[in-house]
Amino acid sequence: MSYPMVHLSVAWALLPDARAAEPADYLLGAVAPDAVHYRADYNSDMKLYSHFGCESMDEIREKWGYVTENEPWIARVRALWKSCGEGPERSFLCGYYVHILTDIFNNIAVWTPFRMSQGGTFDRTVYNLYGDECRNVDYLLYRNNPERARLWELLGQARAFGIGDHIAKEEVESLRESILHERFRERPLPDVSGNRYFRLEDAQDFIRRAAAFTAERLF
Repeated sequence: MSYPMVHLSVAWALLPDARAAEPADYLLGAVAPDAVHYRADYNSDMKLYSHFGCESMDEIREKWGYVTENEPWIARVRALWKSCGEGPERSFLCGYYVHILTDIFNNIAVWTPFRMSQGGTFDRTVYNLYGDECRNVDYLLYRNNPERARLWELLGQARAFGIGDHIAKEEVESLRESILHERFRERPLPDVSGNRYFRLEDAQDFIRRAAAFTAERLF
């Protein structure tokens, strides 16, 4: 699904709609569902669960990347947000649900059409190339973002929270450290002019459309 700068860009665009009392916590929440990758025993079922794509690990009906039941997934996230209280984690949870709805929109508008264009499954070479293109575009989004210093400042200030057995606070903290100090470490700008599957303009268009999709369903 989407990469960190795409998620942060969507969340930033929605900050006025979110009316988050703690913008820093909200932005950290907007990347937090992917912190499940920092588990030593990670598998993709855990990602579906961290994204509330299923009720429990024992009730997984579709694999991550092959989800077709998007409407129940959307309804689950909307219900979670509507039932959210006024506790200290509210802003973080708002960002968390923004992330999930962004990924649902990606599943509907980008990932599933791409997967079906490849016959419903993937040649490993194609899959790896797609991932490389997404990562390079995400790095360009970071380098081109005039608000990146402020974004990084807020992420550094944010409070991490765990959400039951969906995600652990320590995993969120590990993800934050990776984003702040590793993933976007200074390097030469990648040349994405020859990208076949995911271009910079695709990412920019997706951010606008995902923000509208998410705002309509969450706010």
